[in-house]
Amino acid sequence: MSRPFALLLAGRLARFATHARGVMVAVSLLVPLLECQAAAPPHCTLAFTPYAKLPMRGGSHETLVFSPDGRTLAIGHGKDDGLVLYETASLRVRGGLPLPRKDDRTFSQAAFLNRGRWLAVSFASRVVVWDLAASKVIFSPVLHNIRVPARIAADSRSKLLATTEHDHAIGIWDVASGKELGRLEGHKKYNRGIAFSPDGKRIATAGSDTTVRLWDAATFRQLAVLRGHGDGVVGLVRFSPCGRTLLSGGLSPSDYGVVWWDVAKGVKRHNWGPQDSTVQGLAWGCAGRFVIVGVELTEDPIRPLPGRIRFWDNALQRECKTLEGPSEGLS
Repeated sequence: MSRPFALLLAGRLARFATHARGVMVAVSLLVPLLECQAAAPPHCTLAFTPYAKLPMRGGSHETLVFSPDGRTLAIGHGKDDGLVLYETASLRVRGGLPLPRKDDRTFSQAAFLNRGRWLAVSFASRVVVWDLAASKVIFSPVLHNIRVPARIAADSRSKLLATTEHDHAIGIWDVASGKELGRLEGHKKYNRGIAFSPDGKRIATAGSDTTVRLWDAATFRQLAVLRGHGDGVVGLVRFSPCGRTLLSGGLSPSDYGVVWWDVAKGVKRHNWGPQDSTVQGLAWGCAGRFVIVGVELTEDPIRPLPGRIRFWDNALQRECKTLEGPSEGLS
């Protein structure tokens, strides 16, 4: 079965995104676009073949995200070219979003909402939401005491946007009205990651306080505090396509790496700890069969090794593929 996801290997960082339709795309200064074929169980085989190449632009790539329908790929090109929107099928540029003022020229994250009609992007000190059809900013929330780049998440089907704030809370905004509907308060330190469940009923958050938390997206009530990363910082959370499982990724080599959680029971299922590395990217692939983990190796802090993308087969419960740096299987 062939399912799409996008990979970005840039230097020692591995970044990627997933979507439900189209082709698989890999993006880097050195990496071509690829298509992936996954063998059916009991086989655990992933094959990558060249598909095409994007006309790469200058600067580093800070963000990579697909629209909900998979027809648009947004790539943040760092400090030079702003955020560029590509048509996934034709690979043509369909438009772009310019960088804001000079002191805000660092991308943090991007997220589509309102069924792909709007795109939220966080920069060094603020968040903006663009109406893609009108090509204009329609919303820029006032963040409270923000000192680090905000983390954001969106319910892609609705007009809700979640943003981190410096007081360890998360604001939930209705972009249409511009109003803050509520706040998620419970983490004791910085929030590092946010995710909406596929049905929009739950929100997961990850924090520097070593916890993962589940919230009711309608009432903003805390539902569970999940502890399973030891003393490490939790940086990423991702719901499975069905919404019944949650992944969390740690930012320390000693914090159990990736943890699988049962959302309904609020309990840990199992964990997979890539050694001597920190989890920098986390996604589901092939309709939930694979977990894709981007890691930054930490064996040599002076001369970090190239980033790796590792694939875990949920059906067979084992690692099945590793892409190392911009060369293995990609050149």
